[in-house]
Amino acid sequence: FDKLIELIENKKEINNDDSKNTNEKSIEKGESESPNTESIEDLKKSLLTNLDKNYPKSYAEEYKQEIYNTEFFNQKFFFRKSMEDIFNFDKFLLIGGKGTGKTMFYTALDNKDFLKTLQDKADKKTLNYSVVQAISLTEDSEGKKYFQVSNFTQRDAIFYKNFWMIYILNSIIISNNGCLKEYSISTELTELLPQELKASNSAQSQAFFEKIINNNKLYRLIEDELEKIDVYLHEKNINLMVVFDQLDHIVKPIEWTKAVSPLIDYCRSMPYKRIQPKIFVRRDLFDKYIKLTNKNALESKSINLEWSIDEVFAFFFKIVFAYSKKEFFMLMRKYNDFREERISAIQKNIEKQNSYNQIKLDIHWIKSLVTTFFGKYPHKYNSDTLKLSETYDWFYYNLKDSNDTISLRPFLDLIQFAMERAFNNTNEYHPKPILGAFFYDHAEVREKYVDRYFNDLASEEGNEDFRMIIEHIKNSSKFPKEFKQREFNEEKFNQLLTYLLSNQELKLNSKSIEEVEEILRTNGVLLVTYMQRGNKKYSFAYLYKYYLGLKR
Repeated sequence: FDKLIELIENKKEINNDDSKNTNEKSIEKGESESPNTESIEDLKKSLLTNLDKNYPKSYAEEYKQEIYNTEFFNQKFFFRKSMEDIFNFDKFLLIGGKGTGKTMFYTALDNKDFLKTLQDKADKKTLNYSVVQAISLTEDSEGKKYFQVSNFTQRDAIFYKNFWMIYILNSIIISNNGCLKEYSISTELTELLPQELKASNSAQSQAFFEKIINNNKLYRLIEDELEKIDVYLHEKNINLMVVFDQLDHIVKPIEWTKAVSPLIDYCRSMPYKRIQPKIFVRRDLFDKYIKLTNKNALESKSINLEWSIDEVFAFFFKIVFAYSKKEFFMLMRKYNDFREERISAIQKNIEKQNSYNQIKLDIHWIKSLVTTFFGKYPHKYNSDTLKLSETYDWFYYNLKDSNDTISLRPFLDLIQFAMERAFNNTNEYHPKPILGAFFYDHAEVREKYVDRYFNDLASEEGNEDFRMIIEHIKNSSKFPKEFKQREFNEEKFNQLLTYLLSNQELKLNSKSIEEVEEILRTNGVLLVTYMQRGNKKYSFAYLYKYYLGLKR
């Protein structure tokens, strides 16, 4: 049907009629006829300059000073449907890969204006929600601290479960969000533990936690206090979300099995009606280090934060509309690739109240925007012999990892490097599209955005072996050419893993070929496909093909 519609819309006589109708409609509406007065070259230059000047930052930490108001929502924050599931009592895990916006979401939840806006979008206006950040990303003067759980050594699951119960109470009590302004901590607790609940990353805090955990009477006081707080919140009709992010700040990834698994187990069975834990966790760490019985059952209690290709494009065009809406739609009409009805429908959709410049995730509309900005096909010339796939598909295929997921960061980096190339190649000019394949499908651009993404992943604690393996494959003159390929049968791939593990130059921390395979798989580099008769095929993600110089 897409093809039929395209054929109909491209009929010359219909386009001619449309142009007449468009002019008549413009006059009827009293619209300016300025689209005919500004050149395509000037419009493109203005749009790309505005986009470059206001390009989104890659890391949530860079938005810490932002004011969460209508302007911020219109220009910089992308509301995703998955975010609305935060209000679902049963869903307590938010899982996503590196660069999916976990920390941005976590940071935003601490803002009351954002929380109210998200409630409105999720149609949860009648409920009262309050948020406590269990982990501060930095130590600050407001008393928001975090404790380095890795200070504990050789403790069992029960110890850590009890620790997290105390930690959650600690976070609620020291929070300044006002949810407990009429609540008084039990006298018995304050007498026994004066001022000790304000834990920080110190030896004193470690002693404090151990003192309570090893004393049944004190530990029982913690349980009682949480139950009383839950009753108080119920009476006040307050839903309290206790949110965790960047657990690798306080627990080394290698220790997650013993220290973080009990947290997830405890939160899964937490008995409270109004205290709701929400845990943001990196997918690779969750898959690799979380060991639980019935782990698959957590699927129904999880929120998937991975991006779809439509969301990625919708976020990008939100930025375009925020700063160059006029120029974009002028160009869209000048290019004359689509009927006026479609262009007007798209424009009205992003201009309606509380849309925040976000287009609805309609694949036909998004493909129309992609065609205008990047061209319909990912190549320089529009020859029928080269129409293998559309640009929309090219981006997905070239950006997805081995888990078929897309991270926002490499997409944004790709466009940014492509724009730099466009600004530096003023002699290479084509009227359409706005930013063509000559710029985004270039070897240098590919090298840059994949390199930045790889370094982002490799910089995480626990990924030291990952860095050494990828850098060795990419740069070492000693790496055997027979392994420089994208796909392997099981025997050949085991030979590659054995080579990596036994290579004295690498000195990997991994002890088995299974561990090496897991490193590549959990970082989205390796896809394992099960074939007939129990055989396996191994493939490197297309994202890394050119970066590592791999052959078919």
